[in-house]
Amino acid sequence: MVTNFVPILEQHQVALVLNGHEHYYERFRTANGVTYVVTGGGGRPIYPRLSPCTHDAISQYSAARHHFVAIEVDGTTLTLRAVSLDGTVFDQATITR
Repeated sequence: MVTNFVPILEQHQVALVLNGHEHYYERFRTANGVTYVVTGGGGRPIYPRLSPCTHDAISQYSAARHHFVAIEVDGTTLTLRAVSLDGTVFDQATITR
């Protein structure tokens, strides 16, 4: 991912990358302004995020919990909310272009 895709994403100024598969939640932002979200808490057993990770220094939030991610776009503003099964928003980020 880092070798093959990150340079392309940064070259094209991608604002948000959504990833699944890992059974936890994490949001981090690189120095070049790309926000990455790992969202894999939709129903299978949750497992703790392995640490240390190469992006620990830039991690903005992580949680081992079932969740979904709601995204709202209003003009040039994207709001991302990580929501637990009881409806509680446990993380939120805004990206404006």
